[in-house]
Amino acid sequence: QRRVHGEKLPHFVNLNEDLRLAETLVYPFPVGKTIIGRSNKKDPPNLEFNGLGITINHCIIENTSQGKVFITSGSGSRTLVNGVQVTARVELRHQFRVWLGNNYAFRFCFPGKESLGEGRTPDPDYLFAQDEASKEVSKALNDTRLSTDLHHRLSEAINKVHQANVIATDLKKEVTFSAKLSRQYETPQGMKGNVVVAVTYQNGGTLVWPWEKFESRLAVMTMLWQEWQQMGGVEPRTLPQNEDPFIDLESQLIGEGIVYLKPLENMLDISAKISVISLLSKVEGKLNVSIMPCDSEGSEGPFDEDNDPYVENPEELLGKVITFKVKVHDLVFEVDLANPQASKFYRTFVRYILDAEDWEDQQWNEVPENPESSLKVVYEYHKLHKMKVNKSILDHLRTGSLRLQVWGRPCWDLTTNNKYSSDGMKNHVEIVASKLKNAEEQILVLKRELETAKRPNQDNNSNNSSSENRFESINEANSIAFEIGKETTFLIRPADVGSGQVTVRTGGGVLSWSWEKFIERLPQMRTRLADYQKRSMSGVFASSMSAWDDDPFSDPEHQRIGVAEVSLQCLGSLTSSKVEAYVYSSSKSNREIVAKLSAEVIPCNSNGKPFTDADAVEDPIMLLGGTIYFMVKINGASFENSATKNSLAYEKTWVQYKVNTKDHKESWSRTQEVFQPLLKPEYKYQKIHSLEVDMPVVQLLSVGKINMELWGTRGVT
Repeated sequence: QRRVHGEKLPHFVNLNEDLRLAETLVYPFPVGKTIIGRSNKKDPPNLEFNGLGITINHCIIENTSQGKVFITSGSGSRTLVNGVQVTARVELRHQFRVWLGNNYAFRFCFPGKESLGEGRTPDPDYLFAQDEASKEVSKALNDTRLSTDLHHRLSEAINKVHQANVIATDLKKEVTFSAKLSRQYETPQGMKGNVVVAVTYQNGGTLVWPWEKFESRLAVMTMLWQEWQQMGGVEPRTLPQNEDPFIDLESQLIGEGIVYLKPLENMLDISAKISVISLLSKVEGKLNVSIMPCDSEGSEGPFDEDNDPYVENPEELLGKVITFKVKVHDLVFEVDLANPQASKFYRTFVRYILDAEDWEDQQWNEVPENPESSLKVVYEYHKLHKMKVNKSILDHLRTGSLRLQVWGRPCWDLTTNNKYSSDGMKNHVEIVASKLKNAEEQILVLKRELETAKRPNQDNNSNNSSSENRFESINEANSIAFEIGKETTFLIRPADVGSGQVTVRTGGGVLSWSWEKFIERLPQMRTRLADYQKRSMSGVFASSMSAWDDDPFSDPEHQRIGVAEVSLQCLGSLTSSKVEAYVYSSSKSNREIVAKLSAEVIPCNSNGKPFTDADAVEDPIMLLGGTIYFMVKINGASFENSATKNSLAYEKTWVQYKVNTKDHKESWSRTQEVFQPLLKPEYKYQKIHSLEVDMPVVQLLSVGKINMELWGTRGVT
């Protein structure tokens, strides 16, 4: 304390939660610049700190000859002044609180300039600085409805998540942590909910950890970081996957759903495909569930008058034992076309519970796990339950629900891009074996379809005699195209079998014709071949034949070139999104990228003025009860990376789209047609849309889509 009083230079004095350690260290700042940062042999700092969150060249303290002191934060470093992150050069005044990294707290003292400071009595201590930083975090959340307890927990979470991100960066782990709110609900004391941590890996895979799990793993991360520091910051040691706190191969709660039980009060069947909602309110898939009333023997019927469980008046059930089966049929995961990967989870299982207080069998019932990694997971599970109905149970049947959870292990490549370890290889082999089994089954189905398609067609019309089958007609058309120099190939792919479609591949892309259109054009192709042979004998060659009218190989009719999707997720935070969306061909048999669409989704006010970064929100719940306005811009398309680059172009193209969430569907909006046969048509289209934000919209913003279709009219080859 005497050193503090005797120090004449502006200086930091340390703050500590333990009063015995507080104000025991002084860091004076002479005139000029003082660099603070982590140990760096090449360019050592003037003041060296090596704790969590301290970076090389963390910040600079500048004591000017004019008697002022400024602080500037280094790139990516956590430097707070009075609880606020330093983003520009900030002047320090007497009694200002300064945080460096995660754990270093100071009070700035300016001898002789005390009158220009805050004049607080007594001097601010560690608890004051900590509370101040927490309040600033709460302000950043910008939601006054959050309860005091939730504000405090979020503030703590954000600080610890920052600590985890610093450790991950130092240890070269390509993973990012972020604090999130889940399961929010309104109470008289404000919004309540749980704090969870989203864990995002390099390849885009995301897991959600409960707060307790994150804290447990953070302790291990901190221990590894301290070990790394003691070793002088050399390459961190490699851990087995099952010991690495950054890699999570444990079973995860994928999501929850509920089935309302009201039909059961009359002993009626319940069948539902319920949405599986993750902790971050994202729809992960659909779970197919049914509840079947049974007689006393467990039979589902058919019933006669004596054993029919149906009751017209639910009060008739009081005092009786009812019997019913809970059936879990299958789970279908959601697929994002912008990232069409296989299922993110394997070894999935379902568990369910009836939240009725007076039911003896009040426990989780677990469906056996399915080891496969698939977008559709089949369980076909059922269990018989019996329940004696009292007033409480009957009330639950009227207003309550069956709660279901889906759990699963993340696929190995979701959480890491490192080489296979023994554990990772085991998981990988199980997944690959499952996929091979599914592929073999699909191949058998396709073979059967092809064999059926190769049988002679008994229903051909006069243009296709009984001696021809479809494959012979296709081969004939391809021979004609080859002889007269047309860059056109006709195919019947496995997915075309039974659909009456013909895939037409040209130098300009892929079309899908009906069989009727193909048969109608085949005689014209034969006529064209005869004409070509006559002209060739007269010296008129194929190069001059592109001027022919009514070319049966070209298709000037409107074609849906392909489809694309643009996510509405940016609206949940009121931030803009500019994307290059892949356009996938409309042909089911040849799903390939044919173009890219340049589009933007821009949150704005009702007059179309775009929002700025200052308008962004941390969580979509903050938008509840309001109206979101947003502008959709379709800038243009690009065919440069598709087959259209070399020959056949579209005479004119346009885009149509509609905004879709579960409870909000619009009619199609359409750009103007661009008439030039360009490889990069420009549409320069924009339109303002609006969404009324209720709770379903909040939950579905993360999965809402803009469905886009690229259309065109074919030119001449």
